[in-house]
Order: sequence, then C-alpha cells, then structure tokens
Amino acid sequence: MVPLSLAHGPSTNDGVVASGFTHDPNGAVIAAVNVLTRSSGLAGDETVFGPAIARQTTGDVSGYLASIRGVRAALEQRGGAPATVVVGYRLVEVGVDDVRMDVLSRATNPARPSQHALITGTARVRWLDGDWRLVVPTGAGRQVDQVPPGFAPMPGQQLTSAG
Repeated sequence: MVPLSLAHGPSTNDGVVASGFTHDPNGAVIAAVNVLTRSSGLAGDETVFGPAIARQTTGDVSGYLASIRGVRAALEQRGGAPATVVVGYRLVEVGVDDVRMDVLSRATNPARPSQHALITGTARVRWLDGDWRLVVPTGAGRQVDQVPPGFAPMPGQQLTSAG
C-alpha cells in the first residue's frame, strides 16, 4: 500500500515501478515511500524489488540488491513478510534536489494480525534524470512504542501507537 497523489505523482505506474513525481518536497515524500516500499522486499519477490532497485535507487545498488535478497530469503524461512504500511513522515532536510526525511511504518504480524509494531527509519531521495531516486539506505529502522513528535500522517493514514 503506497500513497498516490493526483497533484504530486506518480504519473506513471507499470505495475512494478511507479515514476513521475513532482520536483518538490511533496513529490519527494511520495516517491520515497513508493520506492522504499517496492524495494524493501516486503512488498513482493524479486519481480517487484529488483526493478525498483535497478531503476529507482542510487548509491550502492548492487549491495542493496544483495541485502534485500538476503532479507527476502530470511522472511520466507519465517513464513512470510509482515504487512507494512508507511503511516507518517517528518521532513529533516529539504533541498531543491535532495530531501531527507524520517518515516514511520506500522508492521502487522502475519501470524497474529492483532499484533502491530511501529518502526522509524530515515529515507533520502535525490532528483536525478528527471525524477526522485532513493539513496540506498545504510541503516535499519528501529522499533518505537509511540509516535515520535513532529510526524505528519501520510494521506489516508492515522498516527496511532502500536497495538
């Protein structure tokens, strides 16, 4: 589940890769969440994360792909990926072509759907070749008990504590 905006994008979605985000902070946030979700290994197998990583990330792309392959294999051994939705964001640094933000996700345990966890992490996107690209993440998120201050909800989401 990823955010969409008629005003900020994506303007193109081929079913795997979504692109065509506006060159502004709102477009950057929506692009970051779309690419993070698709490239994380949590939204599907390599037919989903492979193209997202290859076409929409910058930095150590081959290292990121190898890492996500490992994550995906571990998840399959444990019975599947948690259902994860980005519910909020907080802008940290905003430049014309470079935006860094914190994201807040809610992960639901697939074996026990009533169990949720809140995870925060940092995302950075750069404007390259006419669209936003995710800078390959270098750290893992961390679990939090409640919504940290300063987060805004993603469209259609509510900021509530984990249950």
